[in-house]
Amino acid sequence: MEKNASKKAKKFITNSDIFRIITEDEFDKTISGELKTRQAIFLMNCSTWVNGAVLHTFVGGESSAGKDHNVKNILKIFPEDRIITRSKITPQAFTYWHEEDKDWTWENKIVYVSDVENNLLNAPVFKAMASEGTSASTVRNGKTVDIEIQGIPNLVVTTAEANPINEILNRFNLVSLDESKEQTRAILDFIAKRATTNEKIFYSEDVVEGLALLKNVNVVVPFAEKMVEYIPGDFTKMRRVAKNFINLIKSSTALHQFQRDADAKGNLIATKQDYEIAKSVIGNIQEDTISGLTAKHKRYLIAFEKLEDNLYNMHEIYEKTNDILALQNWYPIMEELALKGVVDMQEEKDEFTGKFVRKYKKISAKNQEFILPEFEKISF
Repeated sequence: MEKNASKKAKKFITNSDIFRIITEDEFDKTISGELKTRQAIFLMNCSTWVNGAVLHTFVGGESSAGKDHNVKNILKIFPEDRIITRSKITPQAFTYWHEEDKDWTWENKIVYVSDVENNLLNAPVFKAMASEGTSASTVRNGKTVDIEIQGIPNLVVTTAEANPINEILNRFNLVSLDESKEQTRAILDFIAKRATTNEKIFYSEDVVEGLALLKNVNVVVPFAEKMVEYIPGDFTKMRRVAKNFINLIKSSTALHQFQRDADAKGNLIATKQDYEIAKSVIGNIQEDTISGLTAKHKRYLIAFEKLEDNLYNMHEIYEKTNDILALQNWYPIMEELALKGVVDMQEEKDEFTGKFVRKYKKISAKNQEFILPEFEKISF
């Protein structure tokens, strides 16, 4: 621990209640509600202190739902030298970013891109940064060149309208905001209260200084083999879910590194508390993450599921949902929902035109969720 750190910072960072203090007490200063969201985004980015662990976050929601407000205020508590923030960035910028700096690495960095668009999400270089690959191919002066990607950062993106391909979504943990009327009212009250004081809000100095004391660590999870027995193997996506869950456990261990024991090799040892914190977070994000449904997907699916249990072509869907969503958007969305297995798509021959028309019907998708056991069942 740094000698120059304040006594309060040292005391805070050794507090076993650090996760609750940050996600509840501290974030209450800047965020109204959204407890599950803030806990998920914060814990996933605590992997910045874990060697070899990367967790990407995809935050979706309607425009003005508060995506960027939440993300900015959550990341603000992390050490500044770990955070890289950009908006409206192009794939070309990602391609040549730090290309000339041979000593640069994205390792243990958190890259936050707000209001991201499809052209970036689906670009080869972005895919390389979001995966375990180390290079991307791009075109320069009419020739294809390979760009080496040094290290993999935690990627945090927000979007209201983008529809990334499944290959990208499979690499992200999906987080949706609370868009209920009750949450809107809570936000309005929060804004009004802040307006009556006009005070600048800061996180506690001992908390910010305390987090700056954290170092990168190696973590072992002694109960991992027993734990993964409870994760079903019915879907290939569960492989990534299992890996992400283990990384969430490691993230908690790194956050509590001053309260954890180390093995003979210097690896910190995950505990029951780390398991329970990670279990709570993955319980809140697993439905969206496993299904691959973004907030935009869910808005259209909810509208479609209100229809009667019949086959509908696209124009019928549009008309029967009271024109609340643009017709041109229904076409790609319904195809994606069919690919994800949450609606049924059939082709029928139109009796007047003789052409085949795609029709859609509601289905009961196979449940992909799982329930993790109490810690006592996996400990030994």
